[in-house]
Amino acid sequence: MLRKNEGFILAELFLAFSVWILISGIFFPIFMQLNRQFTLLDREKVASHLLYEYLQALETEKRETENTTIIVKNIPYVISGNQSTEVCVQYDNTSDQTKTICESF
Repeated sequence: MLRKNEGFILAELFLAFSVWILISGIFFPIFMQLNRQFTLLDREKVASHLLYEYLQALETEKRETENTTIIVKNIPYVISGNQSTEVCVQYDNTSDQTKTICESF
């Protein structure tokens, strides 16, 4: 009823382990890059949303532009406007570079 089963040999174990190392070596950097891109897109989405809300408030309340800092998820977003009709949102992305999104109204 029971056959003689000697289990895995050492070569099969090393082969299976090397396949797992190879697969994780390929997919781990891809996962890290996708995670970084998701973070950048999330910050850009928040900045665009803040810019849109600020422009709406300027239009409905008919007030002057002023410099404002809003902190979302521990990231400061600086909203600034000049005397013309342009408002900008400035924030730091993950690579310690400052990115600016501007819109005129």
